[in-house]
Amino acid sequence: MPKGVVIEHDQLAAAAKQVGQALGFSERPHILQFASYSFDVCILETLFGLAHGCCICVPTELQSRNDIIGFINATNMSYAVFTPSALSAIPLRQTRSLQSHLIGGEEPPLDLLKFYSKYFGIMIAYGPAECTVPSYVYPRDLGTSICNRMWIRDPQNPEQSASVDTIGELIIEGPTVGRGYLNDHARTAEQFDAKYLGFKPSQMIRRYRTGDMARYDANGSIIFSGTKDEQIKLNGRRIELGEIEYWLQTLLPTGERGKVELVRYNQSQAERLVAFICLNASRSHQEPRAECISQYSKDTCDQRARSIQQYLRELLPEYMIPTPYMPVSRSPLTLSSKLDRHKLRELALNLSPDDPKDNMSVLKS
Repeated sequence: MPKGVVIEHDQLAAAAKQVGQALGFSERPHILQFASYSFDVCILETLFGLAHGCCICVPTELQSRNDIIGFINATNMSYAVFTPSALSAIPLRQTRSLQSHLIGGEEPPLDLLKFYSKYFGIMIAYGPAECTVPSYVYPRDLGTSICNRMWIRDPQNPEQSASVDTIGELIIEGPTVGRGYLNDHARTAEQFDAKYLGFKPSQMIRRYRTGDMARYDANGSIIFSGTKDEQIKLNGRRIELGEIEYWLQTLLPTGERGKVELVRYNQSQAERLVAFICLNASRSHQEPRAECISQYSKDTCDQRARSIQQYLRELLPEYMIPTPYMPVSRSPLTLSSKLDRHKLRELALNLSPDDPKDNMSVLKS
C-alpha cells in the first residue's frame, strides 16, 4: 500500500544542507536524475542538488531504458545514484566522466562494491523516506550519523540502548525526522514519537522506529543486520533471510545474484524456503512475469542446485537450507529500481516444486 510521509520545510532544509555537503554537492557536480518520481531518491537528485547549485541532467524515458551510458557521457555527468539492483544491470565502467557514485535503497553485495570501487568513488546511503531520504552516507556499513542521532534499541528494554554486538531495532531521532504518515494516525503513533526537551516547541525532538535491525561494533559504529521483514519463522524456528542470502552470494560467480524467499504454495502444503538464482544480473529489467523464468535445461539447473546445496550445508544448519532452487534469467525490479521480491514469490507460485515439467530443482535432505 503506498504511503505518504509529511516532511516539513525545516526537515528538508536540514537534510539538504548536511547530506548535500557530505556528498560533495558543494563542488557543484553534474548530477544524473535517474530515479523514478515515485522513489524518494529523486528528492536527493533534484532538490538537494539544486540547493547547492548543481546541474541536474534529466534523460528521456527512452534514454533511461536504452542508452543511459551514452547520456552520461554526452552530458559530462560526474555524479549518479543507483540501487544495487540497477547498478548490476548498467555497465557504468564504460562511462568517461563519472567520478562518484552513491548506492542506496538496498544492501549492496560486497563483490559489487569491490568491482566498481576500481572505477570511481563509492558511497553508501542509508535513510528511510520518513527521515527525509538519506540521513546517513558512509564509505561502508552505517558508521555514525551526519545530521541525526541514531541508536539501537535493546530488545529487552526498549528505552535503553543495546550493548555491543547485541542486535536490536535501529532508532533515528533528530531534525530530519518527519511529522508522520499522511492521514494515518494509527501508523504514525506506532512508528513515530516525540519528546520535549524544554517548554518551547522548537525544543521538541522527533524519533522514528525504522524496523531495521543493527548492532554496535567495538568502535561504536553501527553494522546493518537486515530488517524485521527478513526475519521469518519456519517450523517454529526464527530465520534471518539475509544470513542465508549472504552465504548464497559467496557461492555464486560475479554477475549472478542469489535471493531467498519464504513461499507457501497452497493451504495444504508447508511453507518452503525458495532460493532464486539470477543467472544474468546485467539483464535485469522491469519485464513481464513469464520472461523472468530461465530457459536453462532441467539437468543444468539440478547440477547447479546440487553444488550450491552441498556448500550451504557446510555453512548453515539444515533448517536454513533452501529447497527448491529456482533459476531466473533476470532480476525483476520495481519502479524504484529495487529488487521486486513480490514478483519473485509470484514466479514461484506459478510453478510447482513437485511437478518435474517445471524448471525447479527440488533436492531432498
